[in-house]
Amino acid sequence: DANASVFYDCASLKKVTLPGKVADLQAHVFAECPALTTVIFPKGCETTRIAYYAFLNSGLTSIDFTNAKGLAIIDHDAFNGCSNLATIKFADTKNNLEILDYAFANTAVETVDLPSGVITLGAYAFYNVANLRAVNLETDSNLQTIGAYAFNGTALASIDFSKAAMLEEIGEYAFCETAIGKIVLADAVTSVGNYAFYGCANVTEFKLSSGISN
Repeated sequence: DANASVFYDCASLKKVTLPGKVADLQAHVFAECPALTTVIFPKGCETTRIAYYAFLNSGLTSIDFTNAKGLAIIDHDAFNGCSNLATIKFADTKNNLEILDYAFANTAVETVDLPSGVITLGAYAFYNVANLRAVNLETDSNLQTIGAYAFNGTALASIDFSKAAMLEEIGEYAFCETAIGKIVLADAVTSVGNYAFYGCANVTEFKLSSGISN
């Protein structure tokens, strides 16, 4: 990436307003910026990708993608280690969006409202987000894949699988030892990995997808 790491380790940087024409936030561009609490995506911004490690270990307290309606990829580790990041707001769009491995791992997010366009939650996407209690899906969710360990290490108690009619795959340990109470999988689910729901002591209702043959 030609413009990667431009503001890497800028210890005093507190606020960033992105130019509207920036399509690709490059790798490490704002990584290791502990004082950075605010990033503004302007109206009409053309951002389609947040590259890997873009905000690694930064001081962000919230992130608002409302104006980034064309966002297609939040790459691996993009916000990993942002230990003060408590709020994520996605754009209300049906455009396909992939949230890749470790994208929001080790953050302080409490609730995630996923727009219908999210098709992938990568492995470890919200790993070790101890405060995370609820993931809300839209009724017409296009979510197809939940990767391994995606919610392991969270306090997740609520996710309505009935809204994920297109969900096909749940990776191993994806919901391991969470507080989830109800698991009703749509028939599109064909693969559930080993230990996906291991140690979920609060489960009171479970319905296996008829799409799983063994």
